[in-house]
Amino acid sequence: MIPGNDPINPTAIKTHLDQRCEEIDADTLQQIRASRVAALAKVETQNNLWKRPAAYSLAGFAMFAIMSVTIYLVPIREQPPQLANTAFEDLPIILSTQSLEFFENMDFYIWMTTEIHDDLG
Repeated sequence: MIPGNDPINPTAIKTHLDQRCEEIDADTLQQIRASRVAALAKVETQNNLWKRPAAYSLAGFAMFAIMSVTIYLVPIREQPPQLANTAFEDLPIILSTQSLEFFENMDFYIWMTTEIHDDLG
């Protein structure tokens, strides 16, 4: 704590730190600069990882492997029955002007038609 000053006063704190920095000897400054350069070099090598094409290839391969395993392990569900086709099959009966008895006896009429064609031809 700075003697005689308010500990929350930022101007006093900055002034005190500036004065203390001026009192640092040359050997300590050299060590601080060397540490700073080493830290910046380490950060730069870590940032260069994604600048390499090999990193993209590795990430792409990992994504492909994950997707392949996911597709392989997810069970395939059977499709539900299609109900729309049956509605279209019944559409002529619904729109017809014939009575329901005509459609109930449809098998008989089909049989009779084939018999008549067989007798004629």
